[in-house]
Amino acid sequence: MIDGVKVNEVQPLLALITRLVTAISTGGNYLLNIGPDHNGRVLPIFEERLRSLGSFVNAHSEAIFATKPWIFQNDSDSTIWYTSQVRNDTGLDPYRLYNNQTQANTIIYAFVVQWPMDNLVNLPLVIPTANTTVNLFSTQGFIPLSWNQPFQLNGGIQVDISGVSLPKFPSTDAFALKIEYAKDQNANPLQG
Repeated sequence: MIDGVKVNEVQPLLALITRLVTAISTGGNYLLNIGPDHNGRVLPIFEERLRSLGSFVNAHSEAIFATKPWIFQNDSDSTIWYTSQVRNDTGLDPYRLYNNQTQANTIIYAFVVQWPMDNLVNLPLVIPTANTTVNLFSTQGFIPLSWNQPFQLNGGIQVDISGVSLPKFPSTDAFALKIEYAKDQNANPLQG
């Protein structure tokens, strides 16, 4: 126990990041509640979590703010969560609950909340075109990554992150990919 707080009851950063990306991928908001101590101070453990979560949000702000859920919220194993933006929202309902997948207009963001053991990120729901690009959010902008289409992903893509050194990742807990010019897909997440 530190300053009256049971350390084992304090959520690790990865749990906070996972809750955040789960909330935004489903169109929700995330409220993180921390209570001050009896003197009105924020305890150091909570300050560390807030600073770390804030750093993650700052590094990935494009994929968090002003986004909507994509046609798929997550991959079936729940370690990859999606958000999306459109380049041009002219003619689109401003109150739409998600962004359709159109090659020329939709930008997909994939949050990876479990580091792949083989450094290969499988995105079976992202169907590529010849123009599809994948970029990693890094500490200094974006890093272009190559992708391929292994047959076991049924048309989806696999992204290799093994060539990126760990210090270039904004967080060692989770990371995000920016995917552009993926193939048009006609899916309505509201119809289950």
